Amino acid sequence: MRVEWGDVQQLRDHPGRRQGRSGRHLPARLPTPPRGSAGRHHQAAEKDRPGASRLAAGVAVTTAHQAEASRPVHGARAAELIARELPDAVLRRGVAYGEETVWIARERLVEVCTLLRDHADGRYRIPLHVTAVDWPDREPEEPRFDVVYQLRSLQHNDTCRLIVRVPEDDPSVPSLEKVFAGMDWHEREAYDLLGITFTGHHDLRRLLLPADWEGHPLRKDYVSFGEPVAFTHNLEWALPEQERPRDLPGETR
Repeated sequence: MRVEWGDVQQLRDHPGRRQGRSGRHLPARLPTPPRGSAGRHHQAAEKDRPGASRLAAGVAVTTAHQAEASRPVHGARAAELIARELPDAVLRRGVAYGEETVWIARERLVEVCTLLRDHADGRYRIPLHVTAVDWPDREPEEPRFDVVYQLRSLQHNDTCRLIVRVPEDDPSVPSLEKVFAGMDWHEREAYDLLGITFTGHHDLRRLLLPADWEGHPLRKDYVSFGEPVAFTHNLEWALPEQERPRDLPGETR
């Protein structure tokens, strides 16, 4: 057959001639005969069974909660390490969406990050990003900006998040450029877009915007559109003094 590729229909049984029952003596290499489905009607699908949807929803929610509870919390390793080795540097801890965040005192930031980088329980050696969040509606005594750091440990397959809060009148934090070389452009971007000053940075200048750009676009009070137009309520800043009209009607708008 392999050489001539001839017709081998004669080697097949006629239609309907299936193997017989094996009984109690199963020949070698001969499979048991296939069995058909049970000789009864399939159960009819139920419709609008009372409480069925609520039961299914409850099972789904319970399963989701169990999965969430069993999932490891990212950053817990770093939080425990900092709390154990530098407890006075921790201002606050919190867990949200499966990740723990540690609020750090500004003056202890370099010390904390050096610990996370070098300690055997840490090895957080990859800076993923640095950014800041502007909270202009906070109480006056509360710092306006949160400077956020995200670090990665390949050895422990973990990430950690650190937050340093800085006030509006002094929006500065120590630079981590000497701790993580990759912090260079991250810090320049945060300075460019949010006006956070990183003291000790070797070349702190704008990264994305021109050097003569005014303001920081990611601050909540930044005006991102519009042109100055001379109306009676804003003439003081819309026009130079020599171009301001001398006599304006009181109702002009």
